[in-house]
Amino acid sequence: MPFTNPFHVDLRSLALARVSLALVILIDLAIRAQDTSTWLSDAGPLPLDFIVPRTEPWRWSVYFLNGGTWWAAWLMTLQACAAIGLLLGYRTRASALLLLVLLISLHNRNPLLLQGGDNLMLLLVFWSLFLPMGARWSLDAATSRQVPADNRYCSVSSAAVLLQAMAVYFFSAFLKHGAEWMPDGTAIYYALHLDQFATPLGAAWRDALWLSQPLTWYVWWLELLGPLLMFSPVANNTCRWVAILAFVSLEVGFILNLHVGLFPLVSITSILLFLPASFWERIGRHRQAIIYYDEGCDFCEKSCAVLKTMLVLPAAVIRTAQSDPQVLALRDAHFSWVVEIDDTRYTRSSALAALLTVSPLGWPLAAPARWLQAPGDAIYHWVAHRRQHFGRITALLLPWRQRFAFPGRPSLCVAALFLVLLGWWNVVTVTSLTYPAPLAQLKDSLRLDQIWDMFAPRPMQDDGWFVMPGLLEDGRAVEVWQQHLGTPSFAKPPGLPYSQFDNTRWRKTLNRLWLAANTNYRLPFGRWLCRRWDAAGFAPLATFDIYYIEERTPPPGQSEPAPRPHRIWRHYCTDAGRALAPNLDQLSP
Repeated sequence: MPFTNPFHVDLRSLALARVSLALVILIDLAIRAQDTSTWLSDAGPLPLDFIVPRTEPWRWSVYFLNGGTWWAAWLMTLQACAAIGLLLGYRTRASALLLLVLLISLHNRNPLLLQGGDNLMLLLVFWSLFLPMGARWSLDAATSRQVPADNRYCSVSSAAVLLQAMAVYFFSAFLKHGAEWMPDGTAIYYALHLDQFATPLGAAWRDALWLSQPLTWYVWWLELLGPLLMFSPVANNTCRWVAILAFVSLEVGFILNLHVGLFPLVSITSILLFLPASFWERIGRHRQAIIYYDEGCDFCEKSCAVLKTMLVLPAAVIRTAQSDPQVLALRDAHFSWVVEIDDTRYTRSSALAALLTVSPLGWPLAAPARWLQAPGDAIYHWVAHRRQHFGRITALLLPWRQRFAFPGRPSLCVAALFLVLLGWWNVVTVTSLTYPAPLAQLKDSLRLDQIWDMFAPRPMQDDGWFVMPGLLEDGRAVEVWQQHLGTPSFAKPPGLPYSQFDNTRWRKTLNRLWLAANTNYRLPFGRWLCRRWDAAGFAPLATFDIYYIEERTPPPGQSEPAPRPHRIWRHYCTDAGRALAPNLDQLSP
C-alpha cells in the first residue's frame, strides 16, 4: 500500500476554512457588539486605569490607547472590515495580519471574557499568515493572471496548522486524567449536570448512564487516537474521512448539548482543513460555461474573472466577444456581456442567473435573479454605461497581478520556528518539562496561548447561580442583578441557570468573579453595578451583596445535597450603605 504525506492540504480546503473562520469572527463580533460599552470601555467594570497596571508589560493592546466607547466601536468595526477582507480573499495576508493585531488587542483588553475557542480562533488567524489562504475562491486569485493548477499544497506551514488543529484534541486527552474520564466514564454525566452549560436536550438525558458512560470513553479515545488517524501515512484519504466525521459529530454533539460558545464552530473550522481532494472531486463536477466580455474593457474582463472565481466555476472559460462573430453580434445588439451554457447564450442579468444556476455556491440565488430580471437589467445598464469609471476604481483597488504569490522561504522559516516553539509548549502543558521565560513572553506577547484543558482533568462537579440582594437608601430591598424591587429569592431560578446570562461571555465573566484567584476584579465590578443601577433611573442604591449559590452534583445514583450560599462580596455604593449593612444581613439566606 503506498504511503502518503499526511501534512498536505488541499487549496480548496484552505479556502473553505478561510471563509468559515471569517464568518465565525464576524459572529463573535456581533455577539460582543451588544456589550461594547460594558466590556471594552471605561464605562464598564474594567476601566483602563484598573486593567493596564495589572497587565504584564508584554501584553499589549491598541484598546489601551483610549477608554472611550467610540474607540472600542471603531476598532471592532475595523476588525469586521478585516474579517470581510479575509472572507472575500481581498489582500488576504494583509487582512489576516490586521485581524491578528486586533484580536490580540481585543483579548488583552478584557481577559475575563476569554475561553478556549478564542485562543484557537487567534491561532488559526496566526497560522494563516504563512499559508496561501487566498489561492482559491478569492479576489486575490481572481485578479492573478497565473494561479497554480495543482490543488495540493505541502510545506512546513501546512504541517503546522494541521498539527495545531489536532493538538487541541490530542493534548486535551492527556490533560483529562481524572478518574471521571477513565476508568469511571462519568465525565459526561457530570458535564451535563452543570446547569450553566447544559441545553434542554442535554438535561433531558444526563441521567442515562448507560448512554453517557460509553460516550465518555468514546470521547477520550477519539481525542487520543483521532489525531493519529488523521495523520496516518497509510490510506490517508480513508483515515481522514473517518476522523473528520468523528470529530465533526463530536462538535455537533457539543453544540446540541452544552452552551460552550463558539468553540465548536472554531473547532469545525480547523477540521475543514483536512478535507481531502476526493471531497472536492465529488462535488466539483460543473457544467461547461463560456463567459464572453468586450475586448479592451479591463473592468469587464476583471468582473468575469471575479465571477468565475467567487462562484466556484473552475471549468468556466473566459473569452473576448470579438473571438466569435455571432457572440459579437449579440453583444452589439444588447450592449451586453454573453454567457454560453449548453449551447444556449444569455445576456445582461439573464447571463448572471445562468451562471448562478451552474454554480455549486450560487445556485440558490438563481431563481431570485430570474424573478428580478427587469431591475437586474436596469442595474446592468447603469453599470455598463459607467464601466470606464468603475474600471478606474478597480484598477486602484483590484489591480491585476502577474501571479498569485505563495509564502516565500522567509515566511516558512518563521512558521518552522513557531511550530517548534508552540509544539514544545504543548508538550510542557502535559509533562514536567520547563519552558524558558523569554520564549514564554514571546508566545504571550502574540497571545498564542494554549492549554487545552476543556473539562480537564475532570468536569466541574459544582455550579450554581448568583443572587445580589441590596438595599436602597430608603431601606427598601432589591435584587441588583435582575434590577427589580422586592426581597430577592435565593431559590434556584426557573429553568436552567444559564438563563441568568445574556450569552456565554457573561457566564464566563461572572463565574470567574466567583473564583478566589479573581477577587481583585470584584471591587470594580461592584462599582459598575452601582453605576448600572443609577443609569436605570431607580432610587439610589446604598449597598448590596453578591452571593454565589453553589450546587454540588452527586455521584450517579446518590441524592443531591442542599445548595450552599457563599457571599463573595459586599459593596457600598453610598456612605449610607455602611449604616444599612446590618439590615442587609437580614436578607442573607
